[in-house]
Amino acid sequence: MCYTTAFLQLDLSVIVKSIAKVTKYFDEKLSRNDFVYQKSQPLTKAIINQVKDTSVIVDFAKNLHKDSL
Repeated sequence: MCYTTAFLQLDLSVIVKSIAKVTKYFDEKLSRNDFVYQKSQPLTKAIINQVKDTSVIVDFAKNLHKDSL
């Protein structure tokens, strides 16, 4: 969606929901299995950091959608 849709027509609520789903998925799956948590910790930290960074960009993009700007 982000690559094929014009910036001002992006549905940011869909992007925010996707980010929330990824965060929730990792929180649920990792807390259940200690072995998986220990082995996948470096990868999941990187993914979670990317999700957080994306959230900041989405929040910024929301502000750019405002008519006052």
